[in-house]
Formats: sequence, C-alpha cells, structure tokens
Amino acid sequence: MTVLADLHTHSTASDGQYAPAALVEKAAAAGIQVLAVTDHDTIDGAEELCRFIHENGVLIIATNGVSATQHRRIAASGLEPWLDKVVVSDDAGAEKPDPRYFERAFAVSGAGDKSECVIIGDSLTSDIKGGQQFGIDTCWFNPKGKALPEDMPAPTYTVSGLSEFIDILNGKDL
Repeated sequence: MTVLADLHTHSTASDGQYAPAALVEKAAAAGIQVLAVTDHDTIDGAEELCRFIHENGVLIIATNGVSATQHRRIAASGLEPWLDKVVVSDDAGAEKPDPRYFERAFAVSGAGDKSECVIIGDSLTSDIKGGQQFGIDTCWFNPKGKALPEDMPAPTYTVSGLSEFIDILNGKDL
C-alpha cells in the first residue's frame, strides 16, 4: 500500500497561501491521503500585550528572517492593528544580535534614550544577548521555565507568560 502524505503545511491562519478548506481540496485533488496543517499558534496573551504597548508606547516587532515571509506571518497573526513598526533583519541589513540591527530598530522607534526601550524575546542569543550588548533592558520570555545557562548574563526581567510583561511595563515610563 502506498500512502501520499503531506505532514507539514500552513494555511492562511499563519503564513500559508491557502485557506484551510482550500488546502484540503488541493490535497485531495493531488491524491494526498494524509494532510497535516501545522499553522503557527499565536501565543496566549499576545494580543493583550500588543494592544497595551500600542496604547501606552511604541510597539516594534523586531524579527530575523526574510522580509516577505515575516510580513506574511505578521499579517496572518491578527496583531497588525497594534503594531507601530516592523523591523525585519532582511530589510535592516543585519540580524539580531548584531548591534547594527539594534541601531536600526532604535532609530525606527523614535525613542530619545535607550533607557526608554526594552526587548522581550524567547531567544537568549538573538534577543537577550543582542539587547544587552546594545545597552537596553531585556525580558526573556521563558514559558517552559528553562534554566539560564551559566555563561549567559541574567536578563533584566524574565517572564513565563506575556501578561507578566504588562505588569513590568506598568512600572516603566513608557
């Protein structure tokens, strides 16, 4: 018995080209018998956090990757109404943690001083290390409670859920 399977497809619910129903139709027409739609999930609290930052400060999505792909993903996330700017490494000419990337994001932010900025991210090497090297506050999004490696300087803040970051921001002058 031969089974045709596609075990990794994305719909328009994340960064795919077709709606879920259209994916199923296309798979059936191609003779695919097993189809797995593996859309990226939006993290719990992301919309609330984005709305809060947008209403109280400037929200910049700072991401590494190919510009067209990242913009498609952002559009599919449903978070665009609360985003003030997007800085993609492909457009910035450097990737996080390169200081040139952070210079670009800082320039786009319109902030007058680095003390007005904080980066939240899940990557210790790209987000946290890059932010630390640039001289801004950092917040490690650590939902799985991983241990901080001994060779890594502690981030300014660590949260396991995005709603915790709102509490931190309430104490900062946005």
